[in-house]
Amino acid sequence: MTFSNQQQLIVLGCSVLFGFGLGMFYDLFRIFRTLVSCGKVTVFLQDMIYFFLSSFLAFGFILILNDGAVRLYLLIAFIIGWLLCYYTLGRGMVRLASVLRRAVISARTRRKKQKHCTDEKEKG
Repeated sequence: MTFSNQQQLIVLGCSVLFGFGLGMFYDLFRIFRTLVSCGKVTVFLQDMIYFFLSSFLAFGFILILNDGAVRLYLLIAFIIGWLLCYYTLGRGMVRLASVLRRAVISARTRRKKQKHCTDEKEKG
């Protein structure tokens, strides 16, 4: 099936947005890694899950939107959308998660110190 130039442009724009969505999905993994310390094996497994799900979703996207015709410009649009997300929204979200993690850790540390001090006063 052939598409008009306008239809191809719409599919291109949707591909960039889809790539952006894949970038946001990857950011969920990055935020999880920021909040919970993960070993190399866990990171590898998370990446494998991400790439498996992403490739499955991309295949479905191309199948539905472009009648299964894989075009290089669609794959490039996925990558552009993903990179846009990674270098804009993604960086901010990971920084925010890192700040929140540090705030939670410092609050826990202060609470432990305060509890320790009150326990010593009660004993004394």
